Amino acid sequence: APNQPGDSPGLPQQDSVGEGWQLLKIRGIPLRIHPTWFIILGVATLAFEGSYRIALGSTVGPGLLWGVAFATALLLFVSVLLHELGHSFVALAHGVKVRSITLFLMGGVASVEKECATPMGALLVAAAGPAVSLLLGFALIGSIHGASHLSPVLGALVTELGRLNLVLAFFNASGSHQANGEEAAA
Repeated sequence: APNQPGDSPGLPQQDSVGEGWQLLKIRGIPLRIHPTWFIILGVATLAFEGSYRIALGSTVGPGLLWGVAFATALLLFVSVLLHELGHSFVALAHGVKVRSITLFLMGGVASVEKECATPMGALLVAAAGPAVSLLLGFALIGSIHGASHLSPVLGALVTELGRLNLVLAFFNASGSHQANGEEAAA
């Protein structure tokens, strides 16, 4: 929803707690953050910090460990957003209006008004997200060597994000998640 008179400029818009806060629009698609997203951001940061502490040992101070863990959690959600944009842009190309993309506790979901008119269109929409995640995963995995030479911390981050993007691609492509009635759910 557009800003209303009296709204504070620069603050995220909130249509309802159920939909989350609208941060911005990308090609006309509202990007929303649900309040539960902050829970998984914290949990993911905690998990990444523990993983990096084991992998990098005492070579890195605690401040840097927490910073890299937080950056990894944020970049994971950038990956999820790119995955959802893959679904969404293909849906738009097939004449399907995308209502919003929402990042929440379980990842992200692209909400559309209707399904594609053709089975091929529906297949392309469904395949687009995993294709984006595969490309990201392989690009990141391919850059591990160079990133590691620049910095062991960067190498660990790139490795983690590469693996996670591949997991996201296969998880979404396998259909093992529950598509909650929305086209292109991830």
